Amino acid sequence: MLISCAGATTLEQALRGSRWSEAKAVDVAVQVCRRVDQIHAKGLIHNDLKADNVMLDKALGVSVIDFGTATPVGGVVGYQTDGSFRGEWLAPELLIGGASTRASDAYSVGFLLGQIRDAMKRPSKKARASGGVHERFASAIEGAQRPEPERRLTLSEIAGQLKPPKKGVSK
Repeated sequence: MLISCAGATTLEQALRGSRWSEAKAVDVAVQVCRRVDQIHAKGLIHNDLKADNVMLDKALGVSVIDFGTATPVGGVVGYQTDGSFRGEWLAPELLIGGASTRASDAYSVGFLLGQIRDAMKRPSKKARASGGVHERFASAIEGAQRPEPERRLTLSEIAGQLKPPKKGVSK
């Protein structure tokens, strides 16, 4: 799969020193979930989802790049953890030679969500008290990064948690 990167920037670059609106943060985060779901639908696990491997075009369209460590579902990447490698975005099972799964990519998406959340403008006291988007991000991150892969949220569940509740619908 080839993509054009003309005029695009990495998510890492876009987040650096920026304060994002809640709407922008949710939009990009949901797109990340959808793009990774599309990769999974092709039978692949990315295995290296980090902010440098997500591209944003000028219209904030999301693309995932760098499939150098991608494997079929159940494949093993073979990360070497000699103490010098800091892959905090990677699922713990990948760092001990475990199989690559949708859940291991979901863990990495959770890490990306934390970076996106940290770039959001700070909510007002009123917004914090009412349980807004920051709380939805926190819940999605917690669900994505559960230690047990079988208990992690799916990407569609993560995306669903990030979207604002429909008006007139109680939680």
